[in-house]
Amino acid sequence: NRRDIFIDTFNELFNANLQKPAASFYAFIPLTALKAKTKSSVEFCKETLDKGNVATVPGLAFGQEGYVRFSFGAKPQELKDALHALANFLK
Repeated sequence: NRRDIFIDTFNELFNANLQKPAASFYAFIPLTALKAKTKSSVEFCKETLDKGNVATVPGLAFGQEGYVRFSFGAKPQELKDALHALANFLK
């Protein structure tokens, strides 16, 4: 349920068409889907935490540069709130 809420909300807010991961509590999302101005996942994550108050994990830590790892293990409303905060920050 949380996975569906996260991906559906992300797709709506970012005008994306991400597929739902088969399992786990995480999604690797490409920086291009976030329309990020940087190509560095580390830089993106630092900026979103420092200026947008949204915590993410750089894909580089998992050998996936150009991606950001999101957890959707939080409560459904927290997921929506975080994605809205991220979308507002990136505007």
